[in-house]
Amino acid sequence: MINKRLNVGIAGLYFSNFEAVKHDIYPVSVLGLKKLAEELSFNLIAYPELVGGEADAVKANSFFKDKDVDFLILQASSLIMGDVILPLADNDFKFGFWMIPESDDGSEIQLNSMTGYNLGVSILRKNFPDRKIKWFYGNTVDADFINRFSVSIRALTTLKCMSESRIAVADEAVPGFINLTYDTNLLRKVFGLEIEQLPLEKLFAEISNQPNESVKHTADIKKKIISESSAVEVPETEIDDSARTAEALMRLGSNLDFQATALKCWPEFQSEFHMAPCTAVAYLNDHGLPTSCEGDVPGAVSMLAAYYINGDAPTMNDPVAINPEQNLVQMWHCGPGPASWADSKGRKISWHHTLNRRVGENERKYGLSSDLVFKEGAVTMLRISGDGREIFILEGEVVPGPSKPYSGSGGWIGNLRSHGQDCSVSQLLQLIAENGLDHHYPIMRGHHEKVLRELAAWTGMKVLEMPEVQDYLI
Repeated sequence: MINKRLNVGIAGLYFSNFEAVKHDIYPVSVLGLKKLAEELSFNLIAYPELVGGEADAVKANSFFKDKDVDFLILQASSLIMGDVILPLADNDFKFGFWMIPESDDGSEIQLNSMTGYNLGVSILRKNFPDRKIKWFYGNTVDADFINRFSVSIRALTTLKCMSESRIAVADEAVPGFINLTYDTNLLRKVFGLEIEQLPLEKLFAEISNQPNESVKHTADIKKKIISESSAVEVPETEIDDSARTAEALMRLGSNLDFQATALKCWPEFQSEFHMAPCTAVAYLNDHGLPTSCEGDVPGAVSMLAAYYINGDAPTMNDPVAINPEQNLVQMWHCGPGPASWADSKGRKISWHHTLNRRVGENERKYGLSSDLVFKEGAVTMLRISGDGREIFILEGEVVPGPSKPYSGSGGWIGNLRSHGQDCSVSQLLQLIAENGLDHHYPIMRGHHEKVLRELAAWTGMKVLEMPEVQDYLI
């Protein structure tokens, strides 16, 4: 898995008539950022001296280019003069602009930092109208500064990791799911990632003919699947195919350098191996290879973003039931839930409920499900569109529902919020109708709407906002 640290540059801009030097504004700020760099896991690249004129700015820009900076923060350590701005904009960096609070003791103004920010941003905007700029205000110990700054670091780190990632498609969407379309070129343009085909024939060959060095790894995966389960309700030999599938995909991921998979899990797996790879998908998501179901490429892109944001297993679900009275939606899938998502009762390995729902009493069952109920807690649902132009984001909480979730992997989600506002399941249904959202929704643990919205802002994705709902057609 890609684990790139963001290279964050910082330059202190000043005008000698004001007191940036007297108050050590820039050195103190750099020390504070060094502490945050350890906490937030980024590389800090600080220009060693204050920038006060055009020649200084030209030198600083060359310095940052040589250091391969991703995100350049210009601090108005005091008022600035306009000639420092344009040389520092001669690059492709993402931009932040930082204001320092003024003394409030009523004496003569010391820094005039906010005016410096205003002047600098005005120049940038007039000369680079499409350039995005994130503003910051405060000192590095201020909670508001830290919160705002950390959102940017997490979003841009995610984007950097995605830009160096590859997704393997094995090998297309399942029959009938013709809504799961995507455009490789547009997704590459937005995120920089690559999407490559992994023919099922190649994957099946790797599953069937494992090299000798992979046999022990497969056995270890099987043991892990069992140890991560509270109960195994099938003969343990039935887990062999799931372990081989997980091992083959992890081995191919390492050898072919891909960081996520869109897996066509039916019907070929059933005809070739008489199995369902759901338990393998659960294992892969729990162990660092985000894997979407049913050949869903935009789903895999969304799950990869989720993994880079919080480092935990994402999962994918469909909305299958609502409870309007309690404002709940049940998110469910047939059995790919990661074991780490299970509530206190744990994950069971069971016969696959969907595949076996019409198997006769005397017929042989086949296929496994990672059978669990989601543990309670904060979650974020998301879906990036197949052209990378839009993103759906919805925060919520896994809560007790009016009934046990359906057999498979699922849970009831309530306390729905979008853009800081409570919203209803009716609004979710309206959003689906108005935007034609695909029926697969990746979900991640925790509340991460701010990070996803910032990711959308840097990439130009439109965030789908919750609509108005009326009894008549809008």
